[in-house]
Amino acid sequence: MRWTWRVCLVAGPLALVSCTSPQVEMAGRPVGGSRMELQLTDPVELADRTVETLRREDLRQHYRRDPVGALRELARRYRLAPDESRRLAVAELASDRGDGLARERPFEAVGFYLDAASLCQAGALNMAGGDPGTPEEVLYRHSVAGLVRVLHQSGWEGKLPLSVQGVLGSYRLGLARGSGLVSPQEFDHFYPARHMKLTGRRIARVEQKGFGAAMVGSMRSTPDQTAEESMIPEGGFALALNASLRFSGRRTDLVLQDLLKASVARIGGRKIPLAGDFTAPLVLMYMGGPEEITRRMQGMLRPGENEESSRLYSLEPFRKDKIPLILVHGLLATEETWLPFVNLLRADPFVRENYQIVIYNYPNGYAIGKNAYRLHAALDDFRRIHDPERTNAKMRRMVIVGHSMGGILSDIQARDSGDRVYEMLFDRPLAELELDEDKKAEVRRYLFFESNPDLTRVVFIASPHRGSKYASNPIGQVGSFLIRLPLNLVDSVFGEIRAVNALTTAGRRFARQPRNSVGSLRPDNPVLSATLGLPVREGVEMHSIIAQANWWRPKEEGSDLVVRYGSAHLDAAASEKVVVKAHHTSVLEHRETIGEVWRILRLHGGFPARAKGL
Repeated sequence: MRWTWRVCLVAGPLALVSCTSPQVEMAGRPVGGSRMELQLTDPVELADRTVETLRREDLRQHYRRDPVGALRELARRYRLAPDESRRLAVAELASDRGDGLARERPFEAVGFYLDAASLCQAGALNMAGGDPGTPEEVLYRHSVAGLVRVLHQSGWEGKLPLSVQGVLGSYRLGLARGSGLVSPQEFDHFYPARHMKLTGRRIARVEQKGFGAAMVGSMRSTPDQTAEESMIPEGGFALALNASLRFSGRRTDLVLQDLLKASVARIGGRKIPLAGDFTAPLVLMYMGGPEEITRRMQGMLRPGENEESSRLYSLEPFRKDKIPLILVHGLLATEETWLPFVNLLRADPFVRENYQIVIYNYPNGYAIGKNAYRLHAALDDFRRIHDPERTNAKMRRMVIVGHSMGGILSDIQARDSGDRVYEMLFDRPLAELELDEDKKAEVRRYLFFESNPDLTRVVFIASPHRGSKYASNPIGQVGSFLIRLPLNLVDSVFGEIRAVNALTTAGRRFARQPRNSVGSLRPDNPVLSATLGLPVREGVEMHSIIAQANWWRPKEEGSDLVVRYGSAHLDAAASEKVVVKAHHTSVLEHRETIGEVWRILRLHGGFPARAKGL
């Protein structure tokens, strides 16, 4: 393609400093488990303790000839004279039998899985929240996960309640329903989180120890799903779930808990933490590949050909009882830029249970004015779809977090322009300009704007409010030259000869600058200074997080290697956090950054106590 050389010129240096995106590989067995765990979950190899029990019960040879017969005999002896060794041996043999039948005879496999889970549930509950890895915890988790997958793959979850037979007796299996619970029918695939291996770029695995099986449920993005969930990502949703069972006599209920709603359950009169993996579903949903660098380049160098990428993406189905938390990336970035940040942010249960994370992706080659307008329009659509009458109090407490240039776009959402920006660039009223109506509409869109009435808090991370010198030095000039805008924007209002006589001195200087994202970030861009002078809507609080790579210098001389402190600082900010030994991009993954955002979000949610450390 004609622009390939431009992509290579910019992508080359980026590729040298970029790591491979995180990926997920599905394994047939638990990843990174102990020798005991691998033995207990292997349908062929028995755990040492079980082998010893079979030998002591004089069933070793019987098991080799007839595994099912040996299991039934051991189960009979356990019912007559229960003891610890028999209980755990029956549980492992039943779990193994379930694994062996899962594909060919799934109906029978369910009964064996229920046998194993019933024998181990009490021990698994006692260990909930402690160090995982006891035989009861391993076998319970493995059996419950196997049961969920068998039900789903066989399509039987729609036929619950279901009567099945195990070696310990019969079961009547049903599906628990209630707040925070989901149905297997809502998902296209289920994966045991312990079987999901993360590869590629190293990313911290955020997990919660607890009761049950940590699962990942995925939903494909289909036309019907998109019509119902307008913000579903292209790859669909992937949610952190927990699966467990509730036994009451022979009545058994499968409980599937959405961990983004609640990560504890009340069982037996006490609160029990639920086992969960919050990283695996996030990587599954947003994992990229080598094409990610190309996608970033296309969004910057050919924004006109990537218009469809300008939209809001949610990380979960819309929740009316959560506060929207909007994330806006910066230059040369996409929604995947937020993955490490979101991964660490959701380590705090208060955040994941009280905030709905929505990511704004956009082709960032366009100038700030155009991208700010598009963000404003996207947020308006978000509100019209999910709160058309503006009756949802949560929707009217929106928080925006913007990184780098995304911070400037977010800042504009909180300010009212009035006539100030226009009058800084033009010395005559808009009606008197010799422009056609399309050009006048363009001026109105980008130079006249109102604050978002639903926005109440803005967090800036490494945001160049007063521009960056890199936008005007030789590197920035090359980058600006490489960006190719659609002809209708190149030949914009500032290119019209008839309008030149209506420009102020600042307007003439602005007209000579490139009308793209890099040009927008020049320190001498008059629109940046004009924006900072606009009034912030009453009731909106702002917070700054500033990175300082040259930590040995005074704060006022600090820089994150792209944005200097003086550009990122705002006098109007309610708080300012300087993160030392962090540069422009690494600040997103810095623990001090996450801790500060936790503090702000908890304060916003009416819970000022600090979150637990990472």
